[in-house]
Amino acid sequence: DPPLVLWSLALTAQSLPIWRAATGFAINILAEDQDTLCRRFASRAEDRFEGVEWFAGQDGLPLLSGTVAALQCRFWARYPGGDHEILLGRVLACTRSPRRPLVYCQGQLGALRLG
Repeated sequence: DPPLVLWSLALTAQSLPIWRAATGFAINILAEDQDTLCRRFASRAEDRFEGVEWFAGQDGLPLLSGTVAALQCRFWARYPGGDHEILLGRVLACTRSPRRPLVYCQGQLGALRLG
């Protein structure tokens, strides 16, 4: 307590200065049919949000439409991690839907099959 999430960003990432200046972030958990959107955000495209349907959450955080879940976070701590910066966020709000998530495993994107 409080609920925290952790992720890391390469020190060579072009967006690192933006993340260092930010006070918060959103984690959008994509649905099984959002593989094109996943590839878009994994690319080095200049404006990944261009033409993407999204709405502003707390503090204007970008929440993508049609996702399985979204976590809205405020930065809690940052740590050096070798060639990455480790970022910890406190979860302020969480939404979810009954949709199935998109997963990445062994180089492939696909739906998570339970049971």
